Amino acid sequence: MFTDFIFPESLANSVGLNEAEARNCKSLVVLAGPNGAGKSRYLKLVPTVVERFLSLPSRLEAQEREHKNFEELLKAGLSDDTRSDYEQKLVKLARAIATLRAIKKTVKWVGQSPSTVKTIPLRYRLAETSFSGGESFMSARPHNPHGVPPESVEKQALAGTEEGFDGAATSVPAYFHEVARAIYDSEHPRQRESTLLAKRLEDAHAFNLLLEKFFGAGVELGLDKSGRPLAYFRGRPFKPQELSEGEQILIIWTILLHRQKERLRGAVVTIDEPENHLHPDACIRALDALRSDDILGPDGQIWLATHSVPLIAYAGLDSVYLVDHGNIEYAGNKIEKVIDRLMGGDGGRTRLRTLLADADDLAFETFAAQCLLPPTVAAPREDDPQQKQMAQAAREIGAGKEDVYILDYAAGRGRLAVSLREEGLKQGRKFTYFAFQDEGYTTADEQRDCLAHIQELGQPQPAESYLVHRLDRLCVPGKPPMDLVVMSNVLHELPVRKWLECFRQIHEVLAADGQLVILEDQLLPVGELPHANGYLVLDDVALMSLFNSDKAIQFQSTARGDRLTAYGIPRSYLLQATTESIVNALKKVRNMAKQQLLLLRKDSPGERSFQSGRRHAHYALLHTNAQLALDEYGAA
Repeated sequence: MFTDFIFPESLANSVGLNEAEARNCKSLVVLAGPNGAGKSRYLKLVPTVVERFLSLPSRLEAQEREHKNFEELLKAGLSDDTRSDYEQKLVKLARAIATLRAIKKTVKWVGQSPSTVKTIPLRYRLAETSFSGGESFMSARPHNPHGVPPESVEKQALAGTEEGFDGAATSVPAYFHEVARAIYDSEHPRQRESTLLAKRLEDAHAFNLLLEKFFGAGVELGLDKSGRPLAYFRGRPFKPQELSEGEQILIIWTILLHRQKERLRGAVVTIDEPENHLHPDACIRALDALRSDDILGPDGQIWLATHSVPLIAYAGLDSVYLVDHGNIEYAGNKIEKVIDRLMGGDGGRTRLRTLLADADDLAFETFAAQCLLPPTVAAPREDDPQQKQMAQAAREIGAGKEDVYILDYAAGRGRLAVSLREEGLKQGRKFTYFAFQDEGYTTADEQRDCLAHIQELGQPQPAESYLVHRLDRLCVPGKPPMDLVVMSNVLHELPVRKWLECFRQIHEVLAADGQLVILEDQLLPVGELPHANGYLVLDDVALMSLFNSDKAIQFQSTARGDRLTAYGIPRSYLLQATTESIVNALKKVRNMAKQQLLLLRKDSPGERSFQSGRRHAHYALLHTNAQLALDEYGAA
C-alpha cells in the first residue's frame, strides 16, 4: 500500500485543486470535508498518480539513458548550433530526471513489489439488465430465467466476476438463479457425485454466508408452478423491485466481495461516498469485509471520500485527511474542525453530543415507562426472524406428515399464518392453520387482520372456522389433533397461576407426537406490564426445570445470537409441570437475572454503554418479577 502520496501541481491544477500530499497513509485513507471541497476530484486523481508512480522506473531509466546519449554526443565535434541545441535538451532532461527522482522519494509503497498493483474505482450504479436484457434489474416482474437459453443466464452470471460494481450489478438476477440451481441439482441422485457440482455448491455456500452476514438470509431453493428451480430470498421469490436502493447496493457489494476476490487482492480501491443509500452499520460491515485478509489482503488499500461522521469514527484519527478549499491536510490535530464542518458549523459537535445524551435518557425512560403499560401485539413484517423460526419448527417437527396441523396460541394478528403461507409456497408443503384468540384480550382490529391472513392461506373451509375462542372446540369428535401448538411471545405474558391450566389444555389438543413450541425474545426490546407481577421470560434452563426434565426440549432454534429462542416441548412433558417445578423455574429465572446484573455492574465506567444500561433495566425487572411470583407461592 502507499504510505506517502503526492498529487503533483500540474495534475491537481488541471481539475481546480492545489498540489497536495498525504503522509503516513494507512490501509484506509479517508478524505473528509464539506460539499465542493475537492474530495471527489482528488479521489479521481488517485488512479493517475498510481499509474505515474508505477511507470516511474521505466520513465526514469529512459530519461537517464537519453541524457547519457546526449552527453556522449557532446563529446564529439559538433557545430555551434547543434551543440547549443543539445545542451538545452540536456538541461530539460536533467530537470525531468530531477522531478522524477523527487516524485520517487515522495510517493512510497510498502509491501510486495508494486509493479502489478492496480486501482479499482467502485462507483454505485444500478444495472440496466435482466435475464432477457433490455430491462432494469429493478423490473417489476419476478426474475424467472426459464425460457431463456442457459448459456445466456450463465454468461450474465459470469459478469459478476468482471471488475467493479457494474459487472456485479449486471449479474445479480442470473447469479441468484445459479445459486438456487446448484442447490436444486445437489438433490438429483445423478448429480451428487459430480466434481463440478461440488464446486458450484461450495461457491453457493460461500455466497450465502456473505448474504447471511449482511441480510440475515441467503438464497434458498423454491419451485415455480412447473416445478422448476427458482431463487427465493427471505422466504419469497426473488424480486429485485422489492428491494430498497440500499438493499440493492448491499447485494451488489456481496457479489463483488464474493466473485471478484482475485481482482481485488492487493489493489488500491477508490470509493466516492460509500454511505450513499446505505445505513452506516451496513456500510461499515461492507468495508470490513473488503479490508479483510481474504479479499484486499495486507497490501491492499482503500481511498474513500465521505461526509459520514460514523465512517470517520470507524476509520480513526490516523486515517482521516481534511479536504477544504482544494487542499488536503492531515486531520489528526484538526479533527474538531473536520467534525464541525460536517455537523453544520461551529457548535455542531456540542449539538450532536446533546442529541445523543438526550436520546439515551429518553430511550431509558421510555423503557421504564413501558414497564407499567400493557403489552402490544406484533404485526407480520417482512424478514421477521421469529416468523422464520415458526416456519422452521413447522417444517422440522412436521417432517414426514402429509398435512401438518398447527394451532397458533394467542394468535394476535396471525403472524404465523403469513410465514406458513410463504413456507408452503416455497417447499410445496401443506399446513392447516388454526388460531386461538381469547376474546377478552383481543381487539376487533387484531381479529380482522388474523382472519385476513387465514383467508390468504386458501384453506378449504371459511376463514372463521379456523379461528377459535375456546380450546375445547378443538377436542370434539371429527377435529384432528394438532401437530404443533405455537406460543409466540405469549408465555412471558401469562400470569404464573395460569400456567398449569394452560399446559393441560394444550396437552388435550396436541397429537400424541405433537409439540408445544415456545418462542421468546430473551431481551425484550419494549418494556411491558402484562399483569400485576410483570413479565417473566424463561430460558432453556428454566424451561427444563419447569417441565421436570433435562430432555424436555427436543426442538431448538435461535436467531440474532441467542436472543430470539424457539423451544419445542413434546406433549408427554407438559403434564410434568407442577407447582413445585414452577417454583424451581422461577428461582432459575431470578438467579440468572441476578448473575447478569452482577456481571453488568462489574464493568468499568468506560466499558458501560447505553445497551448495557438497557440490559441492566431488563434484568433488574426480571429479577423483581420473579421474586414477586415466588412471593405468591410463599417461596424464598
